[in-house]
Amino acid sequence: MATGTESASRPTQQLSLVGTDGTTRPVTIADFAWPEHKVAVFCDGWQHHHYPERQASDKAKRDQLADAGWTVLSFWGGEIVRDAEGCATAIIQQLRRT
Repeated sequence: MATGTESASRPTQQLSLVGTDGTTRPVTIADFAWPEHKVAVFCDGWQHHHYPERQASDKAKRDQLADAGWTVLSFWGGEIVRDAEGCATAIIQQLRRT
């Protein structure tokens, strides 16, 4: 199956990302990232990420990345299972924009 990713670079897996909090410590770890495009992808499993406090924490961290110029894409595990091709297409489209 051709996905149109033939010209896209390979992502870095489990990349520690620094945000805009003024330190060099990692703000969060992206599941996949394309540093040269400043695109970070998070794959969120229901069991770990469905709690409101976890969602608030995730949002704060991802907002820091966005403030640092990163594009952040997040997908729920169920979304990936139901429509992996759609998730991949969203990533590819973002990479082509940058």
